[in-house]
Amino acid sequence: PPSRPKQIFVKIPKMSRTDRLGIVIAAQNGRLCVSRLSPGGRMEQSPLQVGDFLLSLNGMQCHSLPADELMEILRNLEGFLSIVVQTPNGVEDQTMLCIFKPKPTDRLGINFKQVGG
Repeated sequence: PPSRPKQIFVKIPKMSRTDRLGIVIAAQNGRLCVSRLSPGGRMEQSPLQVGDFLLSLNGMQCHSLPADELMEILRNLEGFLSIVVQTPNGVEDQTMLCIFKPKPTDRLGINFKQVGG
């Protein structure tokens, strides 16, 4: 299997309370981790995998939050969710950024330019 980066940052829209992300977080060995990604949920298409450790949620450090409190925050969230995870066996010094658009026709406003020859 291809190697994964050590950290993954995902920004995904959750436009209402009824918008289902399809992610379940649980405590494992004193750390919060992704325990399930539900088929059809918004996070199913993200690079997250079961076993990834949760580092932060919308800029808030998550290591001291109980899993049930974190799941309640996810359920009630509206707007954009920013989540950072650490992969168990990821490649050091590599980070992945993944941004989901609210609608496929929306523009992200990111331009890429080739530098050099």
